[in-house]
Amino acid sequence: MKKEIKKYQLLDSKGYGDFSKTFLEIRDFLQNLEFNELKKLDYPWGRWAWMFSLPYLDKTFIQKISYYKDNHEIVALLTYESSFGDVYYVIKDGYEFLKAEMIQHAIDTFDDTNQFRILIPDYDLEMKEIAKSFNLFETDHTEYTYMLDLNRDLSYELKEGFKVTSLAEEYNLKKYGQCLFQGFNHEGPYEPDEEELNDRSISLSALGVNLNRNIAIVEPNGDFVSYCGTWYHEGSVGVLLEPVATVPLFRKMGLGKAAIYEALQRAKDKGAKIAVVGSNQEFYQKLGFTYYFSSHFWKKIK
Repeated sequence: MKKEIKKYQLLDSKGYGDFSKTFLEIRDFLQNLEFNELKKLDYPWGRWAWMFSLPYLDKTFIQKISYYKDNHEIVALLTYESSFGDVYYVIKDGYEFLKAEMIQHAIDTFDDTNQFRILIPDYDLEMKEIAKSFNLFETDHTEYTYMLDLNRDLSYELKEGFKVTSLAEEYNLKKYGQCLFQGFNHEGPYEPDEEELNDRSISLSALGVNLNRNIAIVEPNGDFVSYCGTWYHEGSVGVLLEPVATVPLFRKMGLGKAAIYEALQRAKDKGAKIAVVGSNQEFYQKLGFTYYFSSHFWKKIK
């Protein structure tokens, strides 16, 4: 059957917190790509859902996000994340012939700010050659993906007085926000207003999020001091970690390991076989994560 490829743009979403029909259709496309086997994707479904869950998303250009359909089936995606100009692509196997058209469309559509960059996996030699033909060059800006085989012991120990909880068990937006605020090294007291707490609520509301697999470690006084979020489509092979944070005063106590291993065990119990994280930090390597693949941003030659 002849392929009838048509290009569309994301017209029914306002961005942050708006999980529209097309948002869900694209999410399902990304989920289905990796249901039975882990693929080397820079933009797995969890990254797509997380993007629409954060207030940092620049809504100005949301309708420039583009996707391709073969008849009624989505087969490719061009998107940015929080900042417009950085472009990510995903292509279903068998539709690699779209690559040149997608780069041309990306340049034409995502370069309003003259900051255009496209992330190309190092293994995608064909896309690299196409990028060169469009006068793009490879930069030193690298993104890494590391993986962990879940066919392993995920046990851990906690110091006396600390305990594990999930956001399903203790849904406390202030504790959650404080842990991430301090865990990502922001200084000063965490004093959230109503808007901030609403943003935290939206960050946990993307369809497909299971709060039972979003794990916090609680210190003796009741505060959350380590956190691991997961993005997992039950029955599928891979689970994505995002975000992960530990309050500085509580680092190097095994708390981050406990949060991660508990979250992964819960995903493993539902069928996950491999965990991935978008980081090459030594912390993850000590937990058993190994190199999976890397990607570089490519820019236009001035």
